[in-house]
Amino acid sequence: MAMTSEQRKGTQFEIWLEHLFSDLGHKIERNVVFRKERYIYRQVDLVYTDWHPLNSRIIIEAKYAKYPLKLKLRRSKKKAGQTIDNIDTVISELEERRKFVKARKAFLVTNGSFEDAVYDSARKHRRIELYDHQDLQKLDRKRQSVLDLFRKKVLIDNQIRSIYLNDYNLSPGSRKL
Repeated sequence: MAMTSEQRKGTQFEIWLEHLFSDLGHKIERNVVFRKERYIYRQVDLVYTDWHPLNSRIIIEAKYAKYPLKLKLRRSKKKAGQTIDNIDTVISELEERRKFVKARKAFLVTNGSFEDAVYDSARKHRRIELYDHQDLQKLDRKRQSVLDLFRKKVLIDNQIRSIYLNDYNLSPGSRKL
């Protein structure tokens, strides 16, 4: 099945983030499905582990957006056949996913910006961190080597759009919890 333009850009953004965090020294996996039972699972855009001795799992939810990312989801989610509360915000969805996969932290990352309501909601969850375009620019500069300083700078959006999806495995990996 062909991807929509929106899906293609979102997947390119996930791959760009995979490269970014990998270049910063993290072992990272993209598009991971965590399963408890056959029909009880959650998909995570990116997962990496850090130094923490008790729980080193960190999940990343990537949101490619033309406009500031809204707090409310387009439609609320009720996972079929699963006993979880109705999810109606991007932050509550991420917090539920973080708990399900037993991650210590969750990052919500966008190539653009967030509405103020997203920041307000995220402050209530100390294990959720937000990364917007400015944060990504800082991380992108951090990964650049001394040689890159003499080359022409490429905007993040241009880097994302230059990713050719046929060069990547787009199938999800799976883990049993």
